[in-house]
Amino acid sequence: MRFLSRRERRRGGRSRDPRGLAAQASQARPTGSVPIVTPSRLMLFSGRANPALAAAIGRKLGIELGHVTLKTFSAGELYCRYEESVRGADVFIVQPTCANAAAGLSAAEAMMELLVMIDAAVGASANRVIAVMPSFGYARQDKKSALREPISARLVAHLLETAGVDRVFERLRARPLESVWQQRRQLSHGPRPGR
Repeated sequence: MRFLSRRERRRGGRSRDPRGLAAQASQARPTGSVPIVTPSRLMLFSGRANPALAAAIGRKLGIELGHVTLKTFSAGELYCRYEESVRGADVFIVQPTCANAAAGLSAAEAMMELLVMIDAAVGASANRVIAVMPSFGYARQDKKSALREPISARLVAHLLETAGVDRVFERLRARPLESVWQQRRQLSHGPRPGR
């Protein structure tokens, strides 16, 4: 049984579609069905702070690390460019915000590199951007212990939100960092250290 639109009822059941393609299309798919949505692909990238960890995660998941160009200019500015399309993908960026002497990164440079990578993924139309941070920088500074001190963990959370991160995966400490996020953010915790 086919329902007639208001325009077709005025015309006495006749439609402008001479071949009846609209009727065939409505019969091809049941009216209560949901269109098939293909799941977005998962892409894993690594910053320079701990590429060995990202490679181990990739091996465990059975996916290869994506290709990204990361470099530091002579003035100290950071550069990021994804060498493959991330459009519509769920992008996981593995970047602890701790220093890596072998790569010549300080904790502040590792944080800035993560922010630049998030912004580049958002600008390249990634579906979601998830930051995997085994070490959340400035997490110890999540409250004021004296006058005239910053709450640096809140500042880092605001920077990540501004860069466009959708989720943050970080290791669970004794005191979670849910209170530092300005927006309601999906915060995932890994296992507690030592367990």
